[in-house]
Amino acid sequence: MEFIKDAIEVAVPLAGVVVSLVGTYVALSGLKTWKKQLKWKEDHQLAKDILINLTKYHNAINQVRSPAIFSYEKTDPPEDIKGSLSEEQIEYLKYKSVYTERLKLSSQYHNELLALGIEADAIWQNDTTKLLKKLFELEYSLVIAIRSHLLTMNPNIDKSMRDYYVGISPETDKIVYSGVDADDTFHDDFETYKSEIINMIKNKL
Repeated sequence: MEFIKDAIEVAVPLAGVVVSLVGTYVALSGLKTWKKQLKWKEDHQLAKDILINLTKYHNAINQVRSPAIFSYEKTDPPEDIKGSLSEEQIEYLKYKSVYTERLKLSSQYHNELLALGIEADAIWQNDTTKLLKKLFELEYSLVIAIRSHLLTMNPNIDKSMRDYYVGISPETDKIVYSGVDADDTFHDDFETYKSEIINMIKNKL
């Protein structure tokens, strides 16, 4: 009887230890699973934000390149200077205002996308910003092409300078306008670089 009593006295604390160890293991496993789920949620949200902003950025670039310009997009020059301008100067400034506003929107999504890319690089240790840079370089070439395009109609610059930009306009117009040429290299390159980014983040979605 003493032996059984001693065995019980030893077994009870041991059982408590076993239960405690099992409970600790279950708790740690649950914590590990929760952390994995939280990490997946954070990765998923970041990838989703990148995809959404990438789409907005692409749409904004497409809008910049759209040949269609509507009257509601044009902004009149300020009244305090309008009276001193010729009709040609007024029309030029109104036309220029369209591209100013369009580029402002694409620049906004550019900055938002860059911030997300920097965050992705820090968390995922990948090349998100490196791939985004390819898109941004295309955007820069578009801005330069638009600048050249606007100079062809700027009444305030020397005619010889305008004639120069008119001479190179067939090439710049391929960048400024979508659908001008059957071989739209700008569009094709943008789609390629965009796909590279999507392929990089798709396992997080």
